Amino acid sequence: MFLGTSIRAASLSRLSETKGGITCTWAVQVTFSRVIHFLSVAVVIRSAGHVVSRRESYAMSIIQQHTSASLSDAWRTINIDALTEDSSYNFDTSTLHPPQPEITEADVRGLSGQVRQLLRGGDAEGALRGCLETPVYNGTDAAKDAHLQTIIEVLQSIKASDMTPLLKRIYESPGGSDCLDVLMKYIYKAMAGSHSGRGSKVTPQPTGGFSQVGGRPGAANESASSGMSVMLSWHEKLVEVAGLGCIGRTMTDWRRV
Repeated sequence: MFLGTSIRAASLSRLSETKGGITCTWAVQVTFSRVIHFLSVAVVIRSAGHVVSRRESYAMSIIQQHTSASLSDAWRTINIDALTEDSSYNFDTSTLHPPQPEITEADVRGLSGQVRQLLRGGDAEGALRGCLETPVYNGTDAAKDAHLQTIIEVLQSIKASDMTPLLKRIYESPGGSDCLDVLMKYIYKAMAGSHSGRGSKVTPQPTGGFSQVGGRPGAANESASSGMSVMLSWHEKLVEVAGLGCIGRTMTDWRRV
């Protein structure tokens, strides 16, 4: 384009020299040189504008992509804990806890026999303390359920009037606060078992005679209700003696019975 315009300008200048004056010839040359300059500037501006427009369109496409990604819910599926080095997701938290002694079902049965002997001897406090000093933290589900049955049997054998004095004596003795925290755990577990209907309550012992409760319709529901009322009574007395902190320690303790 530039070459064709320059040739045309040169031919016109020669034509003006042969036919016209020098002044006219110079004016034509100046005019065409300015046209060429303006055209070249226009081409440069147009090409630059084309580059800028392409860059702007590319930038706008990137902005639209990021905007659509940010408006979607894909970011909710990102596991931040997996990307954090100090997160508990990246290591086993059980290694931070001290190991608990394993208690087998045979150990629980042996302890249950000793507790029943104390109950027959009238030592309800010793029976309850013996159960609470050996909670089953590390054991099978059968061992944990058997120990829960033993504790419920002890709680049901104590009169309502003896609950508060017994709890006070345990609380004031060495290690009594920990024992009452363990008792709160088993009370909550007994309540959960009664509510779910898993039969966590102690079944009545055979007496050799006729049982009207067992043969009456709805006797199972009545037994569950009575077991729940006993647990609620113990819970009330326990909070009066140990305070609300007993509930907080029970909820936050990583050890489960």
